[in-house]
Amino acid sequence: MAVAADLVSSAPLVGVDDETYLRGVQVFLDAQGAAAVRNGGLQLAAFWVGIRQEFHTSFIKQRIFQFDLSCCDHSTYRLLDQADDPTWANRVILHCAHTLMYCYDERSHTIKEYEQLWDYSQGWNRMAPPTFNPIYFRPPDRSKGEVFPELWFLDDCIVTAIQHWHLARILLTAFDPRVPRLGPGRRAAVGRREAEIKESMFILCGIARSNKTAPALITACMGVSMCGDRVTNRLEQEALLDILAITEETHALSTTKAQIQLRGAWGWTNSDR
Repeated sequence: MAVAADLVSSAPLVGVDDETYLRGVQVFLDAQGAAAVRNGGLQLAAFWVGIRQEFHTSFIKQRIFQFDLSCCDHSTYRLLDQADDPTWANRVILHCAHTLMYCYDERSHTIKEYEQLWDYSQGWNRMAPPTFNPIYFRPPDRSKGEVFPELWFLDDCIVTAIQHWHLARILLTAFDPRVPRLGPGRRAAVGRREAEIKESMFILCGIARSNKTAPALITACMGVSMCGDRVTNRLEQEALLDILAITEETHALSTTKAQIQLRGAWGWTNSDR
């Protein structure tokens, strides 16, 4: 179910209008969301698939998360107390949705609202169970032309959680209202945040290359398609394109649109690789 959901929600990567099917998902969530959170089971699994679909579409289209999440307001998914791994994973999915609401909502937001999201993100990363730590980590060996770290995790649930934490980190970093608009500290602050976005994007790709599941690769493609234009190093650019190409070759998901857009953003000519 999760793989199918990720393949469908990747439609924006290939230029397909996916809003029609999302309207059906929204009808289900509006009618069944509270019962799903209360009763669990297959109903709850379908609920979280729908949340992920909407998040992926909203992230790529740079729009507000449109589903009503009030059914989660007083649930365990807003907390950081002891719970099983799937609950911790769904907590970060919900955090992604709330982060999108902050980033793309037309109403003005306060720094306090931003800091609440940032604190939750840091708290989740700090308090998640030890099972969410990589069972193997190796930084890239640049002398061998490597760009991405190698990270192995215990199971796909944890891979999904860690990748979505990094997507939320990318959003929070890109929309940080604390960055000075003027003054001598602005350039340094912008530079630090660009480095953080790049770090999260490379971790997304490293996780995908290490695990090679469809959801992991598709999630990495989301980060690459939205943040890859920030990369200026040719070796790193080629590595990002490889992620898109591997996804297309192994899972028959066209990433041609994203590849063309990145080549244009980087100023590549038709004769380039």
